[in-house]
Amino acid sequence: MNINSNRWNIIRYTIYTPIYDLFGRILKHSRRKAIEMLNIQVGDKVLIVGAGTGLDFEMIHNKCEITATDLTPSMVAVMKRRSKKLNRNINCMQMDAQQLSFADESFDCVILNLILAIVPEPVNCFKEAERVLKTGGHMLIFDKLLQKHKKPSLIRKILNPITNLLFSRINLSFTTVYKHSSMKIKADKPTFWNLFRIIVLKK
Repeated sequence: MNINSNRWNIIRYTIYTPIYDLFGRILKHSRRKAIEMLNIQVGDKVLIVGAGTGLDFEMIHNKCEITATDLTPSMVAVMKRRSKKLNRNINCMQMDAQQLSFADESFDCVILNLILAIVPEPVNCFKEAERVLKTGGHMLIFDKLLQKHKKPSLIRKILNPITNLLFSRINLSFTTVYKHSSMKIKADKPTFWNLFRIIVLKK
């Protein structure tokens, strides 16, 4: 089994779906801080790529139009239930983050929370998110990325094969993902004991 494949992601995240929220909420404070930095405006069209069970929904005000995607059917089913429970009209769709079926410049904001380190091709995921983002729009990335100008520590190098098998990479460099982009970095801050980064970009 190729651990960096959509097939393996569907298998492992189908298994994790029933317990995903228990672990996801550990990062609740950092997620909320990240979304606040995005400064979503009334009427904005917002895309959440790799939305999982929809834990970000409750952190986004209800005066914007939200579309949420995920590759794993069981995750999409949970996010649909969460949308209904929150009494929100959120468009929840099964979709590959590396091949988004939206037109160019469709969204005012794109959120990539905890997805770049999971997908088989993070560069493709990032390019697709940039493609569907409107000129002048903002992208949010919250993920377990290496800190700026840092190389993976010995412990990250040792643990990465294990974490990559179980849930995601822990030694992804944002520089390798961003280097071909024309977007401007508006904010880049460490969070959660410097294990994660919050990055806001403007197209």
